[in-house]
Amino acid sequence: MSLCWHTRVVGLRPGPESVLVTLLDAATGQERMVEARHVADATGGRLEPLGRPARVRRGSSHFVATAEYETPPWFDGIAGARDAATGEVLVLVPMRGRGSVTAYLDAPPGGASDRETLLQRFEGVARRLALGTPREEVLAVDVVQRVLQSPSTDRVLPIGDSVGTVDLWLGAGMSTAIEDALDAARAIAVAQRKPRAADELAHVRAASARILARHRSRMRNGHLLLLVRPLVVRLWPAVPLEDVQREAVGCPKVLWSAARLVIGRRPRSAS
Repeated sequence: MSLCWHTRVVGLRPGPESVLVTLLDAATGQERMVEARHVADATGGRLEPLGRPARVRRGSSHFVATAEYETPPWFDGIAGARDAATGEVLVLVPMRGRGSVTAYLDAPPGGASDRETLLQRFEGVARRLALGTPREEVLAVDVVQRVLQSPSTDRVLPIGDSVGTVDLWLGAGMSTAIEDALDAARAIAVAQRKPRAADELAHVRAASARILARHRSRMRNGHLLLLVRPLVVRLWPAVPLEDVQREAVGCPKVLWSAARLVIGRRPRSAS
């Protein structure tokens, strides 16, 4: 096995016995062909322009601005504040080692927010909280939920966001992708021991159906959490974000107990 950094897929041609992949080396501009019996698509939907099935949106637009800042957290747990006038919610998350903070500015789903306006408000909040320099580019994205309409029928097995996105409020995007990857790895390992191509393909298709069902279940939980969002955000300290200061942010302990009640049980450990 080898890892190819700064390489992207520019061509994908599934066949009855294998998948032909065209890779582009960003450093040299050279292309090379790779043939594989199966391909796990973990590109987050970036193969859709190459003809892969497109995910369809489920629900309203939901804009979120975010960045990680090299500022040690001055708070315990996860902190935040809400703006009662706009419905926006500021969330501050300490990163591993408590050496930095990731900040989110969450606009109400289906509202009139846009990327540019949200970016300006987010950067203003960051200055008032003295978060310092962001480690990477500040992003404002629409985290609207999207999902495939049907499982894969060929040797390309989508996982993670390539299957469907889970709303940020659910906080299950990474864990869902890990579960998908484990399911896909096991399925491909078993499929490649099948003596007939038809049996091999049927096994991979069954895995794709399981993965899609998982995403649809998580999306239902995500929709449920967004429905109760107006109630949940009332647990945050209320302060106009134009005037927010460090001492104003906080988080009631009941918030995360309520979130766990809505989301449901934790996934079983992999055996």
